[in-house]
Amino acid sequence: DPLKNEFVSRVNTIDHTDGHSDLVLYSPLGKYDIFPESNYISVTVQDGDSIIALKGVGDEILQFKRNNLYITEVTENGEQVNQEHKFLGIDSNAAVTSTMNGVAWCNTSGVYHYDGREVKSLTEGKVLEKWKRVFNTSYLGDPLVDKYPSIEYCDRGNILLAFPMV
Repeated sequence: DPLKNEFVSRVNTIDHTDGHSDLVLYSPLGKYDIFPESNYISVTVQDGDSIIALKGVGDEILQFKRNNLYITEVTENGEQVNQEHKFLGIDSNAAVTSTMNGVAWCNTSGVYHYDGREVKSLTEGKVLEKWKRVFNTSYLGDPLVDKYPSIEYCDRGNILLAFPMV
């Protein structure tokens, strides 16, 4: 589509080998393989928190950092951070997935979903205590269980699977 951009993060360039860990670069309209350093979105620069993953919902970009989630609206007039959610970040790209009606992710505090309007906890009041128990210190020494959760989405049946990485 000639009226769309591509967005990337953690890009190494000739002049900067630090991975631009705080920047989101975007392509010119319809040119999905060109990312000029002048085309960037910078939500929070040098906050010590690197971008882990990007996901899109409608005209919004969900920028997942290790500690926080930023939801930025992108229009032809520019970008604006609409929502900031502290402690809803992720530790791994495997902890976020697109669904048929939004984006789902998980961290050691629970499982969440964003539908383009609001962030909802899918574990609060349901399985939250069991979920948190999986990540307590007794499991962290087990070589078969990583301390970071991951999530998968199966569109056939509209099913989310969230689990410790094994």
